[in-house]
Amino acid sequence: MAAGGKGMVGRLGWSAFAAALAVYSAFLGVSAGAVSYFATAIAWVLFAVSWFQPPTPESAKLRNTTAIAAVVLLVLSLGVRWAFKV
Repeated sequence: MAAGGKGMVGRLGWSAFAAALAVYSAFLGVSAGAVSYFATAIAWVLFAVSWFQPPTPESAKLRNTTAIAAVVLLVLSLGVRWAFKV
């Protein structure tokens, strides 16, 4: 896990940070009326889920899958915003 925290407290802190970014992205989506901000919010929620998973071999597949999905969704949403200037 790339997050710098240790144990449950560190995972909870990074997950809370990602959840706060998701709320902020959703707020921007409502304010700007752009769907791409909601896709960014979903990506941050996926990051929160992946960061909260315990670093065990059993949860590695779920953690990696959600992190990959979050990165893909985040890049796509940023690409849409850049391409369409929204």
